Amino acid sequence: MIIPYQILQAGLLDSHTEKPMDSFSCSLANAVLGSPLDQTCLEMHFPAAKIEWESDRLFCLSGADFTARLNDLSIPLHRPIWAPKGSILSFQAPVKGARAYLATAESPFSIQEARILPWSANIAWEKSPCPLIHVVPGRDWERLTSRAQQQFFSQIHLLSHEANRMGFRLDHPALETRTNEDILSTAASFGTVQLTHWGKLIILMADHQLTGGYPMIAHVISADLPKLAQKRPGEPIQFNLCDQDTAENLWKAQQNHLQQIRSASLLKLRSYAN
Repeated sequence: MIIPYQILQAGLLDSHTEKPMDSFSCSLANAVLGSPLDQTCLEMHFPAAKIEWESDRLFCLSGADFTARLNDLSIPLHRPIWAPKGSILSFQAPVKGARAYLATAESPFSIQEARILPWSANIAWEKSPCPLIHVVPGRDWERLTSRAQQQFFSQIHLLSHEANRMGFRLDHPALETRTNEDILSTAASFGTVQLTHWGKLIILMADHQLTGGYPMIAHVISADLPKLAQKRPGEPIQFNLCDQDTAENLWKAQQNHLQQIRSASLLKLRSYAN
């Protein structure tokens, strides 16, 4: 991958990653530019990097709002932006969300000054958006007592400050189990909800370990992992039960929406170039 900019000032934990925490925002930024949805983006946390463009380029920002500016121009999310060589992209303050994504693409046209192109993406892919995090029961769901199962869904969990690309630890009253019997380590995945020996929850994230020795009581559905990834420490998380068919249908709807944005953006870019 050719990176068309240089980092003037490094940000916190910025990385070009093939495993984005918020895959929807990363794919959305690419879709707005008509690029393949799985193209690598720069994942940024605040304070974010200060960037100088080394060649004329199109770019798009998605995910968290860090109050972006290109030179003196305020930059919105989910819009294609023309950045001429030598222009500076910076971020002033976090407004909402935890992770921002920067996608870039070559441009079929040339403009002398920085410009926000005249269209944007509709990011609403759900007919009825839900703030809750949907989960399906895990292999060890029945280890929880009936009361703990009810608490799992009814109580508000807070994201602790022990939250990173490996996992999110949650703050909440301890959940009781029917047994404390140890289990063998088994394969783990992004979104697995584990229960520690002291009754606390850990959600495995993008850079999770390959196996886990804690009970796996639930799994966050793929369509809701991006929503979870944008949580900041201290923010609430509440779970909602979901079946496998619903989980698959939500994932398909999300991916279809992204493909529609990409197709529409390609047409817009070709029309704008002419």
